[in-house]
This record gives sequence, C-alpha cells and structure tokens, in this order.
Amino acid sequence: VQSSPWTFENKWYLLEAEESFTNNDFEAAKSFYKQAISSAKLHKFVHEEALAYELAAYFYLELGEIEQSMASFLLAHERYHEWGAFGKCNSLFEFVKSSFSPASIESDFAVSSFRPVSLPTACPNKQQQASSI
Repeated sequence: VQSSPWTFENKWYLLEAEESFTNNDFEAAKSFYKQAISSAKLHKFVHEEALAYELAAYFYLELGEIEQSMASFLLAHERYHEWGAFGKCNSLFEFVKSSFSPASIESDFAVSSFRPVSLPTACPNKQQQASSI
C-alpha cells in the first residue's frame, strides 16, 4: 500500500471491511466499505468499485438493511455494466430477483435500471463457440 497507494488503497479498505464484518464490528465495516468505494471511484477502478458495492450489498443484506442493500446491488450492477461484465450483471439480477420480494424490487428503482443484460454478439457463450467448431 505504501509503494503505490492509489493502486492498493481500495483493496486494503475492502479487506478491512470484510475482516471487520467477520469480527462483528459492523460500524467499522460500514466505514471501510464506504472508503473502499470512494477510493476505487476516485482512482477510476470501475471493476473494484463494483466489487466493493457488491460486497457492501451482501453486508447490508446480512444486517437486514434492505434498502441500503438494494441500493448497493443496483450500484454494483451499474458499475459491472459500465465495465462490460454483462454475465456478472445477470447473475446479480438473478440473485436479487430470488432474494427480495417482488414488491421491494419494483418499489424503489429496479423497474427502470435493474434488469438482465443482453450479452453482445461479440461475446458468445460457450455453446455457441462449441457449435461453430
């Protein structure tokens, strides 16, 4: 972290958040998740910002903070989409769809923003690749 803080700072915060969560130090975990997200955003590591939002979402879900969890899942989905991780977007969508009530998904934001993503034709799945051989 000391030799290249801008590269490793968000990773360190995320590890601290996960350790704090594991040790039931929830206030410290919240703070570290926020710092991990802020650091990744500041240094334009979109994929690491997505990961930090996703892990924070699971954390908030475990605490029963449903609104914060949903908001974090949405932001993770948006960042993964921005990064081009469409398969990850779809797996997050399926997790949220199976984990939350339809009313909570529809009530806030999900109807407009949180939906499955069509994979681009430039990224065929393995079945398509295998059938072309």
